[in-house]
Amino acid sequence: MKTQLLLISFAIVLFTNCKSKKISENVKLDLIFTMSSDYCGGAAPTEEILESITSSKPFINGTFYLVLKNDGGTILSETMHKTDEKGKLTLNLKKGMYEIFLLSAEQKKLQIMNLDEKFRSCSTIFYDQPQAYLHAWQKGEQKVDIHSKCNPCLPPAP
Repeated sequence: MKTQLLLISFAIVLFTNCKSKKISENVKLDLIFTMSSDYCGGAAPTEEILESITSSKPFINGTFYLVLKNDGGTILSETMHKTDEKGKLTLNLKKGMYEIFLLSAEQKKLQIMNLDEKFRSCSTIFYDQPQAYLHAWQKGEQKVDIHSKCNPCLPPAP
């Protein structure tokens, strides 16, 4: 009887520890998103317009994709998210390093397929580069600037 009671107590402690460990794998993040972008050519802008284009602004009602990969680079998950009217979002995420993209994997494939064949190989590498990273290791507030770059594989805008 004493042995059974000891085994039951051990099992309860073991399962309780497993449950609390599973819960601790997730972190609650209060995120504040901003957006910046490069000037990608065309008519030469004034300094004021250039500053307006390249400076960070709240990413209001912005849609983005969080991608979690394993150590080998294989995508484990891709989830779409949208910020609120202030560029904020609260997420409960599995711990890890996330890549942020403005396009989903499927959208990126379509963009590449719509390019002239001579630009596809280089653009595939370009589209695989995230616009930002999100470090989900501990709970709290985090600021994230999503930066949109010009595709260096394409000729500059006229």
